Amino acid sequence: MLDASRCERAHARELLSKTARMLEALPDWPLVLELTEAALRFDLPDHTFVEWLARKAWCLFWLNRPDEAQEVLANVRDLADQNGTSAVRLRICLVSGYVMDVRGAHAQALAWYTKALALADDTMRPHVLVEVGTSCSKQGALAEALARFEEALASLRPGDVAHEHLRVHLLSRSAVAYELLADFTEALRRHDAALAVARVLGSKELEFTCISRRFRTEVAVRDFVAASADLMALEKLAPAARRGMLHVTHDKARLCRAQRAWQEALAAYLECVTM
Repeated sequence: MLDASRCERAHARELLSKTARMLEALPDWPLVLELTEAALRFDLPDHTFVEWLARKAWCLFWLNRPDEAQEVLANVRDLADQNGTSAVRLRICLVSGYVMDVRGAHAQALAWYTKALALADDTMRPHVLVEVGTSCSKQGALAEALARFEEALASLRPGDVAHEHLRVHLLSRSAVAYELLADFTEALRRHDAALAVARVLGSKELEFTCISRRFRTEVAVRDFVAASADLMALEKLAPAARRGMLHVTHDKARLCRAQRAWQEALAAYLECVTM
């Protein structure tokens, strides 16, 4: 009877874990957090307890509650070193880096991402390299950032949907780095490449993001014809991309200001305030 009861509890824990992973893929962070709180009320083995605590920190961060995430992380790190799998310790390092980034402590964030890189397998390595490269970029180490982005791009698996989504982000972030280096030609080339992949994936959200980022580069190089065309594209895409018009109107103000159309820029800014 005791063995049967133990098996039932183990089965219930596995079902909870499987359900949580499915919800994370959506993602539905409020529901994942609710499930996590329920799971943590069980008498869990140490390695399972650590896994759920790491998931709780992850959820709290994505629910814009970084201070609470940090509290959980402070309690789980030592436990993870003793009982956590590589995947759990990787997650803890990543969310620790995210929290530091939000706080503006980019050097500390990079230290956590570097630890995560040492734990990452071939599937996760490109994802972690994105964070390492972005953190380097925030600290002005643009050459190092681009090296990390290129390493990540080279390791992506063609045809893997998750990796193709990542390719969009890598191309976009490397474009920003090239823009900071004043290599606007390469920046625009990368924006175009990112947009092409987003369209193949059929993601209106990604397409909107890519066009918006390219628009800003076009404004920076004062290519107002291309920028105006992209602004029109953003207006058409906004509903399908589940974006409000606030983003588009703010970009309109940005373009008017660059063209020294001060009255139009002011009207657009005022429109943003009322949205």
